[in-house]
Amino acid sequence: MIQNGWQQIIDGICTNYLESQKQLHPYCNGKIVIAGPTASGKSALAIQLAHTLQQITNLQCVIINADAIQMYQGLPILSAQPILKDGYAYDILHMLYNFASPTNISLSVADWLKMVHGCFNDYRRNQCINIVVGGSSMYIKSLVEGISPIPEIMPEVRQHVRAILLHYGPKMIYHYLQASNIDIPAHVTQRDTYRIQRIYETWLSSGRAMVDLWKSEVKTNHHNYFKILLEPSKEQLLHNIYNRTALMINDTLFQEVIQFQKKYNLSKSNTIGFQYICDHLSNRINRDTMQSLIYLETKKYAKRQNTFFKKLSWDLRVNSVYHS
Repeated sequence: MIQNGWQQIIDGICTNYLESQKQLHPYCNGKIVIAGPTASGKSALAIQLAHTLQQITNLQCVIINADAIQMYQGLPILSAQPILKDGYAYDILHMLYNFASPTNISLSVADWLKMVHGCFNDYRRNQCINIVVGGSSMYIKSLVEGISPIPEIMPEVRQHVRAILLHYGPKMIYHYLQASNIDIPAHVTQRDTYRIQRIYETWLSSGRAMVDLWKSEVKTNHHNYFKILLEPSKEQLLHNIYNRTALMINDTLFQEVIQFQKKYNLSKSNTIGFQYICDHLSNRINRDTMQSLIYLETKKYAKRQNTFFKKLSWDLRVNSVYHS
């Protein structure tokens, strides 16, 4: 059941999207982007929008993941992945979820873009409507604005950087980059393993800072997207984050983390809350403290997402949280 007021919003989204497609072949390979902070209801909205568009157009809708963490296996509950059966959730095909091993930390934005365009090409002849949904800011920005060409990273460089990260963590590389006068974007913190890895790999491969490459190269984007941003009020979003955190924390989640550690022999993960759950399971913090820390970290992440997304251009902004 669609919550009160949202049927009108979904109908409006459909009308605006279909109007934007009139200059193209009827509904051919349409592309919608849904972005927003964590816990704003992006996935639920994407599913309902897909059902509505399928009824209107008689075309299949495909939902494509734009969340870096949800690509990885092992922590589907903690990373809030949709529950899929044979690639489908609520009769809608989902792609690029839960397929990568968490031991492979070398997937880049460029890798993801190649996979997304592969999804577009796979379903183009069937005239599908593609709905890209997620909260990874650089994924969304690179998709809709294009990406500057980054030098190819050789396997031996990735292995070298990965070994340093595993032994010393991202903080040491961060300080090394600073000491070497290599520009680091202001939004990259000492704990940002993914971005620090990319910056260091690029510098080792090309001798140039990634910031310089972004400034000097011309970005290209040959696709048109209908772009939707969910930007609920601070009160709505914090309420949703609190409730989702409270509902998520149970024995099933704890078992998921334990099995993750055993299966992949990993004691660390970039997934929000992982380390706090490990601390709780090791009796270093109690359950209430763990839940509070997860809530606060999720809150900070949502704030960073909101700040980033507000700088981008959108066809439609929705000032509410969507619940299925």
